[in-house]
Amino acid sequence: MDLLTEDSVISETPTRLDLKDMRLWQNAGLATDENGEFLPYSPSDVIQNQNTSGLEEDMRSNELAWILGKIANYLTAGDALVPASNNLPRHQRPRIGLSQEHILEKWKLLMADLERWHDSLPASFTPTARTRGLGSAASGFELSFDTFDQIWFDLPLCAATMQSYHQAKILLFANEPQESTAIRSTVSARLRSYRHALREVVYHAREVCGISLANPTDSFRVNSVQALFVAGQVFQERCEQDAVLELLSGIEKDLGWTTRYHVAKLKDEWEKGREGNHVDRDEQGQSHDSNWFIS
Repeated sequence: MDLLTEDSVISETPTRLDLKDMRLWQNAGLATDENGEFLPYSPSDVIQNQNTSGLEEDMRSNELAWILGKIANYLTAGDALVPASNNLPRHQRPRIGLSQEHILEKWKLLMADLERWHDSLPASFTPTARTRGLGSAASGFELSFDTFDQIWFDLPLCAATMQSYHQAKILLFANEPQESTAIRSTVSARLRSYRHALREVVYHAREVCGISLANPTDSFRVNSVQALFVAGQVFQERCEQDAVLELLSGIEKDLGWTTRYHVAKLKDEWEKGREGNHVDRDEQGQSHDSNWFIS
């Protein structure tokens, strides 16, 4: 499912399939009207006198893939009037872009799409159990995963779909636009918004890892690489970062599905974070003395 969006998120390019071509997606099984609104789904309306076990779950998973594609295109479009403009070198990009209010409105619509999808899910997408995560994701490792819950589902497809849902929430909250500076807003209100987004992304990142710890199938593990990569970028604690590395390394070791790019990229991002958070004590004192008015 994530193959639609994985290349777009990593390379920061729009999806290769046209998400506005509703006929294409309807022919592929997406139950929407011509405006892209989801239709009420009933297996008996699609297949009569046949075993429809798992059909609704598959349809719901396809719906989320489409929403993830829209999120990927939103992120790669940035504030350009024409998304393709962001692929141009910086000095060639048009100076006029979309207003902050317009970008925020698009973000709200995507969040509403995602929540409507989640609220309409059948019971099979609800976890059946939560247990303490113990043990290791791959042989040769001794790291304990008791920092996360194990989140169990009856169907691997539902587990994979919900992991992608948590990935989508991370992407949206991490890229939530703020109201325009032309609109009066207090510093406290802005900081509350940032703290709320941080709490949300940490929660959903931990859910991603918890689902990966619940004895997943091989196909699920391959599908989980992108979600783990996104979740890993959230964590600041070393134990959580090490757990993500072990999960990714275990996939390559056990299944041969390469994850070394994701591992290397995460390590690089974490190192930048540590460098950005480190301020030399003497330098901090000088900064306080000379820049007291911004502290």
